[in-house]
Amino acid sequence: MFEQHTIYPVITCKISVKNCKIFSCEKLYLCIKIDIINSNTRGTSVPQQRPRIGLLFDFLLEEYQLKIWSGMQKAAEDHDLNLYCFLGGELEGHLLFSTKRNTAYDLVAPSQLDGVIIVSAGILTHISKKKFNSFYEPFTSIPNVSIGVEIEGCPSLLVDNAKGIIETVEHLVEEHHYRRIAFIKGPENNPEAKERYTAYKKALAQYNLEFDPGLVAPGYFTIDAGKNAVSIFFDRRKMSCDAIIACCDLTALGAIDALQQRNIRVPEDVAIVGFDNSKAGRFTKPQLTTVHQPITDLGCQAVDMLLTQIKGFHCPKRTMLPTHLRIRRSCGCSFESKAYFFTPAPGSTGSLTPGLLQNIKHELIQEVARKIEKYVINPTRRNSYSSWIENLVEDYFTSLLKSNEEIFLNTLENTIAQVEPENIDIFCWRRILAIPFDKLLSLLSTPKDIVTLLNLWKRASEFLWEIEMRDEAEYEAKAASMRDVVISIGQELLSLFNTKKFTQIIDRLLPRIGINRFYITIYTDSDNSFTNSRFIHAYENAKSRRDLLKRDSVETESIITLCFKGKRKRECLIILPLFVQHESLGFFILEHNNLEGLTYLNIAIQLSNALKGARIVDGFSRQTEYLSTSNKEKETLLKEIHHRVKNNLQVIYSFLNLQRRQTSNKEIIDQFKAIQNRVKSMAILHEQLYRDNDFSKLNLKHYLKSLINYLKISYSSDINTSYIFDEEEININFERAIPLGLVVNELVSNSLKHAFNPKKTKKPPEIEVICRHTKGKKIFLSIHDNGSGFDKGFDIRNTTSLGMQIVYNIINNQLEGKLDLVFEDGPRFNIHIPLPE
Repeated sequence: MFEQHTIYPVITCKISVKNCKIFSCEKLYLCIKIDIINSNTRGTSVPQQRPRIGLLFDFLLEEYQLKIWSGMQKAAEDHDLNLYCFLGGELEGHLLFSTKRNTAYDLVAPSQLDGVIIVSAGILTHISKKKFNSFYEPFTSIPNVSIGVEIEGCPSLLVDNAKGIIETVEHLVEEHHYRRIAFIKGPENNPEAKERYTAYKKALAQYNLEFDPGLVAPGYFTIDAGKNAVSIFFDRRKMSCDAIIACCDLTALGAIDALQQRNIRVPEDVAIVGFDNSKAGRFTKPQLTTVHQPITDLGCQAVDMLLTQIKGFHCPKRTMLPTHLRIRRSCGCSFESKAYFFTPAPGSTGSLTPGLLQNIKHELIQEVARKIEKYVINPTRRNSYSSWIENLVEDYFTSLLKSNEEIFLNTLENTIAQVEPENIDIFCWRRILAIPFDKLLSLLSTPKDIVTLLNLWKRASEFLWEIEMRDEAEYEAKAASMRDVVISIGQELLSLFNTKKFTQIIDRLLPRIGINRFYITIYTDSDNSFTNSRFIHAYENAKSRRDLLKRDSVETESIITLCFKGKRKRECLIILPLFVQHESLGFFILEHNNLEGLTYLNIAIQLSNALKGARIVDGFSRQTEYLSTSNKEKETLLKEIHHRVKNNLQVIYSFLNLQRRQTSNKEIIDQFKAIQNRVKSMAILHEQLYRDNDFSKLNLKHYLKSLINYLKISYSSDINTSYIFDEEEININFERAIPLGLVVNELVSNSLKHAFNPKKTKKPPEIEVICRHTKGKKIFLSIHDNGSGFDKGFDIRNTTSLGMQIVYNIINNQLEGKLDLVFEDGPRFNIHIPLPE
């Protein structure tokens, strides 16, 4: 266990201000080193222990949580802290099995931490004040900070939600003259959502706009909430409006998608404004006007406030950070400079000379600085911006005088790389660059000079969009690459039902995505008290922690302590619960490695189901040996196992379906659907084994027909399917049925999705399936379609298609078979599979 802090009498303080960058009294402790001397130690310095900070999060899925997490990491790195992030979900939340996710909070032991930060805005949405007090009470014994919700007696870090909404209504009314402004609310019990809704009504009153309840829709912080709100406004209530303000960006994106599906243009017909300034809002079309809240700074300052308390300084009970409206296209604004279409006044004699530029230089630097003041949230960063503002203006002038645009573009690119992108994004830069452009264009009269200025504006604008498109492409490429890896991990785990192989596979797979330190624990209590656990795996840099694995049982709340390495290296661990439906299994603890939060969650879900399946099969193996003399009991057990495995696979299917509804990206939807079909192929197998009386073999004919019929329903296909089977039954054992089913799923799904193009296919579309016994105890399986086929030169051994990779690897590695691809009026996959002795 971690040692408790000991308070020593202070005799002297040795203070070093080397490298000190923060000079306010309240922040001085963050950059000085204090050596406390005990009167009884006669000058011996007391060693300082690295502070241990517990972070209570609901999710690491959306940008709100991810940016807070990013800010906390930066602060932890600056101040050399250990972070322990407990991902437990909303307390009594609306999501399926959310109470099982809350078990992560059971590992938060105040006696083992120096302080706790609670992201209350996400965790405490659904519970009563009495239940919240019960949850919060254990943390009052140590320093704590709340983010997003003001808690009595707890230093709370908030954002000015009201200011952002009022500024939004002001812009919509004064700049665009909108009068009918609708609002999509957030969760009913969420304090921030309530504050935004109250500010909306207050802003309407300030402009003498009548509040219309018909222009208010219930909502949540999700994409589906935005789609549902549009349906309420336009389908159910038949309302009309000029603009819609959404409680968050996700909801706004859902509303944009729903409006466009109804051929309602954004912003020409209805303007949309969000709240949060998420990255997704920058990449949507049209780009989303939104309220920027300093989410990263919430994480940074929360850590600062906690350290203030840990070191014994006073911390304000309430700290409010500002918000600002970020104007883009979805509200109806254009991004071209107003001066772009300006005609200089007759008689103007201004020309590009060093003297003219020198005269306006100081004025322009001040104007740019004032504009940046709107975007810079953290006051401590403002001083660092003064130097690059001056360099930016200087090189802007130099490019004009020398007619060399590259000088300014190079400076601009270097500046953008140095400045925090969350605060000053591409849209802000366009408005900043419009300041010198507008000023000079109003002064110049020489056509040559005006053309020089216009060319620089055009090049700079194009350059900014190139950076934005490059960032978008990198963002999508990274996300796609990670999805492929996670999908492949899930694919291997889903077909695995053996505990020993389970640990071998995750040892190989998780380091592929940079997870080089992780632990898996399971509960060991027979009475479901969850007080004791056991490490079933502990992996650190390609080695097992044998000191943990040899323990038969440990106290559950001491798990984090045991994972603590006690070395000089700083720690950053993420703790996720493992559970299947209503059954809690244990915990997955890993070292953070800058992966997306969804990646961690998906891996935890896959580990949970693979672990459950492995435990079931392990139990089955042990019970099979014990019940070898009792066929009736054996059959009962087998039926129960297959029934439960089928149910567990159905839960995975439902989780994937739930996640699929959170996005409108067709590519991602298709990927989730492909995973669901793979899961379903195994669920059908277990369902058939459950119904049959003979559990030692599977009727391949019945299984393949059931699987293919399901796939046709899944893709809404009426394509004719012909079957050619041996008259005698073709049976296969359980171990080969699962991978074979996955192969058939991939090949038939591929035909249904891609083979039949009405413009290219003249014959009636048909899929043919042949399955026969062959000599040498082998099965011959052939799948053929008369569609358009593959491109010339297609090689299944060297393809980027995940589905084809799965087919090739399963046949060659798991089934030890042979695959031949021939082309005869369409592709034909001939598969030869040996049967075990």
